[in-house]
Amino acid sequence: MGIEFQCDCGRVIRTSSANAGRRGKCPACGTIVTIPKPVKVAPVQSEPDPFVVDDDTGEIPLAAPRTPAYRSSSVYVPTKREAPVGLPPQRMMKPAPMLAPASKSRGYLYLALLLLLAPLAWSTIHAQDDEFGDHLKLTVANHPELRDKLVAVLSSDTATDEDVFAAIPADKLDGALLTKHTWAHWGLAALTAACFFGLVLGLFPWGHARPHHMMLIGLFTGTAGIFLLLALQWIAFRMPLFTGHSWITLLLDLVWLIGQSYKLALTDHGFLVSFLGFTAGVGFCEEACKALPLIFLARRGIGSWRTAMLWGLLSGAGFGVSEAITYCSDYYNGICGPQIYAVRFISCVGLHAMWAAAVGITIFRKQEIFQEETHPLVWIFSTLQVVIVPMILHGLYDTLLKQKYDGYALAIAIVSFGWLTWQIERAKRDFDTAAVTTA
Repeated sequence: MGIEFQCDCGRVIRTSSANAGRRGKCPACGTIVTIPKPVKVAPVQSEPDPFVVDDDTGEIPLAAPRTPAYRSSSVYVPTKREAPVGLPPQRMMKPAPMLAPASKSRGYLYLALLLLLAPLAWSTIHAQDDEFGDHLKLTVANHPELRDKLVAVLSSDTATDEDVFAAIPADKLDGALLTKHTWAHWGLAALTAACFFGLVLGLFPWGHARPHHMMLIGLFTGTAGIFLLLALQWIAFRMPLFTGHSWITLLLDLVWLIGQSYKLALTDHGFLVSFLGFTAGVGFCEEACKALPLIFLARRGIGSWRTAMLWGLLSGAGFGVSEAITYCSDYYNGICGPQIYAVRFISCVGLHAMWAAAVGITIFRKQEIFQEETHPLVWIFSTLQVVIVPMILHGLYDTLLKQKYDGYALAIAIVSFGWLTWQIERAKRDFDTAAVTTA
């Protein structure tokens, strides 16, 4: 005989009656719950048989009680014939009421992640073709005394950005959000990281993931992970093509191929060549970088797909924040208005998090392949298996932006959110079993 009850997250849990009174973890959200004891109603005795008399005492005995009918929830439901007269209403137990449907909606709060793409959608609709040129014209219009100096600098073939801003006393173009030489974008990065961390804690049941673990993973990817990626890029750009038949030679040639892919991504040889370059170079390397801490943890075993997803979200967010800092210092500060900062610190961070979260769920599904001592080339192939879809989406998104197809790039961002949604719902169906693990 079993017990059936419902967790606050909406998951219906069934377990053996032998576990009554014990504590366990909900398989859906990981919350510690106390398994209720089954409520039984005392057997209801039927009316005595007036024709049966005890020969020794002369008393009329009660007929043997009928066997009560029990549901799987161990709650007695009397039949119409067995409904006793005068029994207090509270003793006529009914099955425990299910929680209101609104409580189940917490399992779909992750859909709010779609709102992170709002700045990207706004920027796509109100795109500026040449923000630098527009802000430069505005600066000259507002400060005519700078015209001759700026014309002299811009007409020089050896002029750099530093020379342009040296000619502007304000250290920024009119219309720009931040000055060229500022640390303010680090403050935006810290604010983004804190807000995204709070958003994840509010939208998702933590499962087996702990906040300090998620924070450490985000910090690792945003620091050491980025450093490893930059080191790989530096080596790949300078790596010659080797000849030989050993696996080490093949591994070095793969690094060389990554470098060639980066070069193709940066040049203009048409859509297809650019897509291959961005996918093989940027997409694979960045998604593998974000997956690195999850692959390491998968060697020891990841207990829940929710854990892997949360780790992936924070790993991707850490990467996105670190990337935003680089873009601000190299391209945005002193030139761009607030719109591009919102896209970079909200939408791009969200996109990196979505791609990495989907990879995290896939790593959970395939974690056995990382727990075996295998050849390094097999590890690379296994990594390619788990990042293949986000890698292609990432490469396609970057290619469309480079080719000025901003509307299609926005569509790919929405498809990326759809891919994560499908992964989450599929994991719910496959892994959220109706059994509870007792503590």
